[in-house]
Amino acid sequence: MPGLLKKVLVVDDDPALRHLLGFILRGAAFQVLSAASGQEALDLLAGTPDVDLVVTDLGMPGLSGYDVLERVLLHGGPPVMVVTASGRPEEQQHAMTLGAAGVLEKPFTRAGLLSAVTPLLERRWTDEPATTGTDLPQAL
Repeated sequence: MPGLLKKVLVVDDDPALRHLLGFILRGAAFQVLSAASGQEALDLLAGTPDVDLVVTDLGMPGLSGYDVLERVLLHGGPPVMVVTASGRPEEQQHAMTLGAAGVLEKPFTRAGLLSAVTPLLERRWTDEPATTGTDLPQAL
C-alpha cells in the first residue's frame, strides 16, 4: 500500500469533502488528520510532529488555502497541495508561484487524488530532509 505510515493533514471547510478526502487517503493506508479551517490546520501543525503533506482547499472563510500555504512554507512546514473548484489557470498559477507542491481540481477521482498525492510524498522522503510540524512556531 502506497501510504503506509505517511501522515496527511486535510483542510477543508466543507465537511463532506473533508470526509471524502480522508476516506480515500485512509483507504490507501495514509494516516489522516483533518481541520475544518485554516487556523485549525495551523494549530494542528504546530502541535503535531511528522505531518508529511498538507492538502488544503483554496476557498475557505477566514484563513484561505493561500494563507495556509504561505504560512506553512514560511515556517519550513511540509509540502502543501491545494484543491480548487475554480478551474481558473491564474488561480492555479498563483498557488504554484506561492510554492504549492501540486494543484488538484474538483471534481476529482480517487485515482486522481492518489496519483497527485503519492509522488509528493515519495519526493519528500527521497529529496528533502524530514521536517516536523513542531518546527512551526506556536503563533502562526
